[in-house]
Amino acid sequence: MLGSEPTRPLLPEHPAYVTYTSGSTGEPKAAVVPHQGIERLVCRSDYVRWQSDDVVAHIASISFDAATFEIWGALLNGASLAIVPAGGFSVHELGRLLSSHRVTVLLLPTGLFHEVVDADITALQGLRYLLAGGDVLSTPRCRAVRDRLPAVRLLNAYGPTENTTITTIGAVETIDLGAGTGVPIGRPIRDTRVYVLDGALRPVPVGAVGELYTSGAGLAQDYLGRPGLTAERFVACPFGAPGERMYRTGDLVRWRPDGQLDFIGRADDQVKIRGFRVEPGEVESVLLSHRHVAQAAVVPREGPSGDRRLVAYVVACADRGQDEEQRQVGEWQRLYDSLYEGSTAPGSPHSARTFPDGTARTPVSRSR
Repeated sequence: MLGSEPTRPLLPEHPAYVTYTSGSTGEPKAAVVPHQGIERLVCRSDYVRWQSDDVVAHIASISFDAATFEIWGALLNGASLAIVPAGGFSVHELGRLLSSHRVTVLLLPTGLFHEVVDADITALQGLRYLLAGGDVLSTPRCRAVRDRLPAVRLLNAYGPTENTTITTIGAVETIDLGAGTGVPIGRPIRDTRVYVLDGALRPVPVGAVGELYTSGAGLAQDYLGRPGLTAERFVACPFGAPGERMYRTGDLVRWRPDGQLDFIGRADDQVKIRGFRVEPGEVESVLLSHRHVAQAAVVPREGPSGDRRLVAYVVACADRGQDEEQRQVGEWQRLYDSLYEGSTAPGSPHSARTFPDGTARTPVSRSR
């Protein structure tokens, strides 16, 4: 027996993998996910009825928790896993891949889902299940899928990394899309409990907005090497057995009369960019590490096509001359314009205290 081989039985609560999420201090958080979280996610699931002839597309990076659903959803249910070649691909190339591998189960981040629906919705017509998640789904695009691809079961998947990929699932039905309240994020999946609480950890009534807490078999053990942060986010659950914990998501939601959840927004500054959680403070910390940056502020803005992106505003150190500052800003603007053709950017330096979109975000300085 090699020294690295286990000498004790493997238990469901033992760690399976560690995955990193964004952190407000500039240091990503490593969530330790147990084996039972994966089993709860894909085995005997109540939202995908797995079949032995199913084919699951593996398009997510293994550093993104969507890969957990893709890989183990296939392998633990006797299905096949179609691995998309590394590198970028167009919508039309994705359609050819789905068709050639006869993919039946697909999970897309929200931004890519929107892009595929806009560019070529027929690329999705061979699917049995289409899951989309990571950000707020567009009602018109969901309606397009329901109208044009009635055989495809469209699911709105919601969940933080700290609760093993998916916490709630909402089957997108035409009746929900006409309510004018957005696409619901549904109900908790198997072995998952959710609570909508006020600031005193009291349940709020139906229709009232509160913060979402979740518990159950999918809960991560902790943030690796971060006991203080673990204690802040993984708190005692007053509704469960002694010693049970729940995770504070930071997401604001409300119960609908039909028992589904509506996503309202965030209780903090965290944003979603292409399905990834991003803490603007983390980006600000990196900017402030540059020797010529005195203050920095990062805010989300929508581009011309409706996609969300981050925009950074900086104030140069006082020891730099105006010519040098103008040169640096010019370089950054040329880089920005080359990356986002068709978007507009300020033509001259802006103070981090005054944003062209009116966002009232406090600038951060090196003394933070």
